[in-house]
Amino acid sequence: MYAQYFHPTGPLLDQKRAEIEQTIPDRFESMVNLFGAKLAIQTKDRAIDYDSLNRYANRIARFLVNRRDSISEPISVLLDDVVDIVATMLGILKSGKFFVVLDTSFPEIKIKGILNHSETGVIVTNNLNLGLARQVQSEQTSILNIDEIADNLGDENLGLKIRPDEFVSILYTSGSTGEPKGVVDNHLVNMHLALLDDTNPEDRSSLVHSVAFGSGRGDIFYSLLNGAAICQFDLKAQGMDRFAAWLKKTQISICHLPPVAFRSLAPIFENTAAPSILRKIRLTGAPVTRLEFDLYKRCFPKTTQLQINMGSTETRRICGAIVDHEFDFPRDGVPVGYPAPWKRVRLVDDCDNDVAPGEIGEIVLQSRYLTCGYWKNPVLNASKFLTQPEYPGERLYRTSDMGRMLSDGFLVHVGRKDLMVKIRGFRVEISEVERTLLSHPQISEAAVAVWEREPEDKSLVAYVVAKDNVDLDVEELRKFLESKLSDYMIPGVFMLMKSLPFANGKLDRKALPKPDNARPQLKQAYVPASNPTEQRLVRVWEEVLTIHPIGVHDNFFDLGGNSLSAGRIVSRITQSFQVEMPLQCLFESPTITAIALAITNFQTRQAQDHDMAQLLGTIEKVTEEEAKQSLGEKKPSRETK
Repeated sequence: MYAQYFHPTGPLLDQKRAEIEQTIPDRFESMVNLFGAKLAIQTKDRAIDYDSLNRYANRIARFLVNRRDSISEPISVLLDDVVDIVATMLGILKSGKFFVVLDTSFPEIKIKGILNHSETGVIVTNNLNLGLARQVQSEQTSILNIDEIADNLGDENLGLKIRPDEFVSILYTSGSTGEPKGVVDNHLVNMHLALLDDTNPEDRSSLVHSVAFGSGRGDIFYSLLNGAAICQFDLKAQGMDRFAAWLKKTQISICHLPPVAFRSLAPIFENTAAPSILRKIRLTGAPVTRLEFDLYKRCFPKTTQLQINMGSTETRRICGAIVDHEFDFPRDGVPVGYPAPWKRVRLVDDCDNDVAPGEIGEIVLQSRYLTCGYWKNPVLNASKFLTQPEYPGERLYRTSDMGRMLSDGFLVHVGRKDLMVKIRGFRVEISEVERTLLSHPQISEAAVAVWEREPEDKSLVAYVVAKDNVDLDVEELRKFLESKLSDYMIPGVFMLMKSLPFANGKLDRKALPKPDNARPQLKQAYVPASNPTEQRLVRVWEEVLTIHPIGVHDNFFDLGGNSLSAGRIVSRITQSFQVEMPLQCLFESPTITAIALAITNFQTRQAQDHDMAQLLGTIEKVTEEEAKQSLGEKKPSRETK
């Protein structure tokens, strides 16, 4: 296996420890002193250097202090231009406050929910977004328009004394429906993440994620706290082909994408050379599977390395590594790398005992550099973040992720604890089924969820997206999985989709549609029942499987049938047709036509058995009468005797 840390080691690591113990404004201002005239941010329409960005942020900071003093409080940011957003973020931090970035594309109900939950008293916006700000503001919320900053407001550094453990932001991980969940971080957590990355002043990094999410904000700090440039590209509006050309034109050296987007980018470089300056591809937001690794090896030169990570909103980076073409991809699970400096990874069993080396356990993280917890949620904090009296300043965080540690300390992720389900008494790791689906040569995206057709009758649903609009065949998919997985791990329902629901590069499992009652897309055409027996069987199957219509040549298992529903169908057949049919018959002949023929054969056999029984009974009765008569004739009388 070839994998290495991407953070410094030895004396340089000790130096980084000292640099981490400062605030974001202090670090950014030191970068301004070193690289003032250097490009900081580039978008489609704007470009700004470090010095100009710093002066812009200082004016916003003075604007805030003049209106709100320098007390610590959450400030919401409702802007859509990256230069404005970053300058406002820095200005808020320079004024001693912390920010909540709102994506202008969020539904209004989500923005209102976040504003209400964060108890933000101020929305910072501009003329372009002023209308939206007024629509979502409450009676307790005021609006500050950065387009109204006076020209004579100073742009020098404020020099306010801010502690590294003070809040930086509230990052919301959900909230489109129900109660939002916000994670609070501080300067230390962000400095630890940014300064232990290998981004350097010569780099130009891509920005395709929204700054409202951790992945986008991480890109900002990776670059601006290390003297690099961050370059934005609107992937949704312009598409992957233009993105590939833009990488070359803009001389991007670090490309950050979610794996699902990388699957579309990589094939573009099979026929045309990838940009030689591209030194690193960073994939985050979802596990890096063998599919992505094989695409990386096939489509990118050895001079381009692949960065893998594992982290969460609550922990930031847990593990990471840089790998190249020689990396030995693990056979089971997905690689996530070595623990980050000053973050101790433990693997524990259900009783919180450390598991033996090489065994699977829940990943528990211990560190000083964890986020501050959930905003206004002490109950959740108490269950997820645990204090460590024997380690002052450090806490434990339960990730609900399962992992296995290799002998050299490299961690392999084997799935989510909450994605391990029981199907007919067997434990199934949903991630394993998803990885197997993704290994199919004609599938580009795949997800698996649990569907409870009836109480206590759980089955798996597979959501698959075909490559290049290929017509996927459910029967063929089942056979593919049957060759690789146990029968209880085979999804009962396959839903063919044009795309999966993603939010900022992550699969939105809550948005996966529930299976409907429609007949799935099968290889064979729909053929209706042609006789009374087939019609009665179709009704039984449709009622048990809750699917309509069902054709007489449709395979019971392709329709989502399993051993439980098979038992119910055989029981209904016994009652309806008065035949004793063994369960094995349905497994061996899983179509309406085959079962109808079997029923006819059973009925014929039963009729023949009945006729034979009657005949034997008649013969037995006649024989008995004849025997009686014969005995009566031969019995001598006493008179004769």
